[in-house]
Amino acid sequence: MNKLPAPRCHARALLFLVLPMMAGCTTFPQQPGRYIRPTLQQIAADNRACLSAVYAKYPTLYASDPDTGASSIAELTDEARPTLEQARLYAARHDDILLCRQQLREAIIASEWPDIVPVLDSEWVAADQINTLVIERKISWAEAAKRLRHIEAEGQSQLAAAERELRAQR
Repeated sequence: MNKLPAPRCHARALLFLVLPMMAGCTTFPQQPGRYIRPTLQQIAADNRACLSAVYAKYPTLYASDPDTGASSIAELTDEARPTLEQARLYAARHDDILLCRQQLREAIIASEWPDIVPVLDSEWVAADQINTLVIERKISWAEAAKRLRHIEAEGQSQLAAAERELRAQR
């Protein structure tokens, strides 16, 4: 059975890009970064748990690894379009994932780094355009996975630029 690509919530962007950059400070002017690390680590862990619970509810759909966001080879090579049932399940899962996104967004706003929220919002809007195409059965799983990977790479680049700018301001 074909599985659908997972809508990306980009916890991995926090985990693998933002956390190490914000938490690796050792000099006196950068020491506040040492106190940010546990907060962002907890935010990322909470988001991974939320995503894992959602993915578990939809075992017949493709699911990205909540820790790494990696797409499977099967997902990246599946040129089939979703069936009506798969599209229905994908839409339902996406609705559930929106709660994870909202929790992630609120947690980041409450953290020391709320300035990265617009970057995530922009990335989510772009990803939702791809997710809509999947739900409407207009693109294959492979095409969706490839487009989502591109959006994620752009988002990670923007997060890195935002992080550099924030560090320069502090």
